[in-house]
Amino acid sequence: MTIRLGERASAEKQAFDNRLPPFAEKFPHIKVEREVIAGDMIEALKTMAASNTLPDNVHAYACGQQYHTVALGGAFRNIESRIARDKLDLKAWFPEMIDIMRVDSKLFGPPFKGQVPQPPPVLTADAEGAAGFGDADQGALGHAVQLPRFSGVQGS
Repeated sequence: MTIRLGERASAEKQAFDNRLPPFAEKFPHIKVEREVIAGDMIEALKTMAASNTLPDNVHAYACGQQYHTVALGGAFRNIESRIARDKLDLKAWFPEMIDIMRVDSKLFGPPFKGQVPQPPPVLTADAEGAAGFGDADQGALGHAVQLPRFSGVQGS
């Protein structure tokens, strides 16, 4: 199985360099392909979402409603069941920060900031089917959440 990881040019390089080796040790059957996204990240994500080419894991911004717009467009996956399954503790974030991330009462990713020791998982609509990131990988979401300390898993 392969996860396509969206990496902000230069901003996430060191984090991914440090976080990917422990992830690979824990989940050796999951290959991570890094895709560097240069330029305006928000515009790049909008373009990729519109063309159905988003990586499986990206950092999405709540400012300017970019995260919310992409979630409403169907490019991000509702992760409530994954959070419950993997027992991801949302108490790591202030409750108001979690509420801000809800779209139509559904959570597509926890916030980047707000008393958070973990990064935000944002699941795209393609990763699970195309990458094969599915129920057999229980617990992988919580670990993938920790990949860059900025980024989140995306999948279908």
